[in-house]
Amino acid sequence: MGSNTDLLNELKVGLNKTETVKVDVNGSEHSFILRPLSSGELSSLQVMEKKNLKVKVKSRGSNKESINEADMDSALLFENKAKTKYRAISLSLSVNDEKITDEMVKILPPDTIEALFTEVVRISNLTKDDLTVIQSFQ
Repeated sequence: MGSNTDLLNELKVGLNKTETVKVDVNGSEHSFILRPLSSGELSSLQVMEKKNLKVKVKSRGSNKESINEADMDSALLFENKAKTKYRAISLSLSVNDEKITDEMVKILPPDTIEALFTEVVRISNLTKDDLTVIQSFQ
């Protein structure tokens, strides 16, 4: 029976298991090599998605009947979701000692971003409970 360190190293190797996916880019099919995201990467994406978001709740009306209104910066929410997608894709594309940056991903066409993000979600076994940005795909 192996040690905990051996088991952790074996599981870590699973993150290096890649999958080649075909995605349409401007009418041409291209193959991308993706790897699943680690739990640490998922945690950092969860923080990124919520960064600087504040919900302001306002009450109006009498004490007996009050209406609560939530006010959130929707532009910031949209920006955080986009950054989260770019980062998830760049992390998943960073295979075989190749470093893909968010900036490299941002220049891709919007439909390519959506297709790649869908594949990252699938191969990483993520659910809508993992990232709120996933909810827009289901």
